[in-house]
Amino acid sequence: MSIENFIQKSLSDLDLIADHDGEVVYSAESTLGKGDFYYLGLNPGGAGHVKVGEHLRRFNGRKENAFFDEVWSNGNGHPAQGGAPLQRRVQCLFDDFFKCDTRNVFATNLIFKTTPSAATLNYGLAGYCWRVHERALKIVRPKVIISCGNGSSGSAFSFISDIYDGKCHEEKFGNFSMKTTTVKIFGENVLVLGFPHLSRFDPMANDDFKRYLMDVAGHLCKPSLGSVLRNHG
Repeated sequence: MSIENFIQKSLSDLDLIADHDGEVVYSAESTLGKGDFYYLGLNPGGAGHVKVGEHLRRFNGRKENAFFDEVWSNGNGHPAQGGAPLQRRVQCLFDDFFKCDTRNVFATNLIFKTTPSAATLNYGLAGYCWRVHERALKIVRPKVIISCGNGSSGSAFSFISDIYDGKCHEEKFGNFSMKTTTVKIFGENVLVLGFPHLSRFDPMANDDFKRYLMDVAGHLCKPSLGSVLRNHG
């Protein structure tokens, strides 16, 4: 599917929110192709600065990656480009743990509409936006979906687990937990990793979590995902 076709079909799917503040894809156009990973946040937060439809149109020819090339405010001033805690932790997750260039990962949100906080988000939009995700997933065909956030409701992890009837496995790390499930999407097994929200949880600051994640990453680096699907599904 051409990028133009993907955008036009997705614009049609999102006609009800196209003129609302929001963002669709955080990675470059080149990531809309076969890849091992698919990254999902919940939704864009803070003050909106672009409309959903306009942001989607900009995906044609986009070379920027939001985790490196944007300046994100975290309420404590404006850090350097790509230097906000969430940005740095996503970079660390892929580059250091999974040995995958973050810039090569298709990155988006479960819901595309911007809200000041999760408390004001209409979670019913997840099903509405999922039509676009299905189109992207059919192209990317990831082995692993990464969810930033893993709440039993109101997270990309819980939404995917529910609609694909996944069985959740949970590991506790102090006040945080890591959730995993294996689901079948388009006839293929996909491992879904539900991380604690990376704006509040630093993977590098918890030794037990680092060991656990390195074990998962070690399996993912092997030619076959069979063992990690059995152990963490």
